[in-house]
Amino acid sequence: MTRFENKSLTFAVALSNVYKKPEERDELRGLKLEEQDLTEDFTAMLWGLMTFYCSITEEKLDILGFISILTRLAFQHSMEE
Repeated sequence: MTRFENKSLTFAVALSNVYKKPEERDELRGLKLEEQDLTEDFTAMLWGLMTFYCSITEEKLDILGFISILTRLAFQHSMEE
């Protein structure tokens, strides 16, 4: 597994843990926040969110399809404000 894939999986697990009882949470390895890695980290967050979304919905999406969903959600939310 690549470094990027490891980061993406770490973010997906962290999102999943939010919905679990403390004793049911999966163990995470920490990531070091470094300025030169921010682009990779934010991209891995996006992939992690997509992984988490697909695991819940069982949809098979590529990143562009997922971004389309996020854009619609953001638009809907902004229209409610």
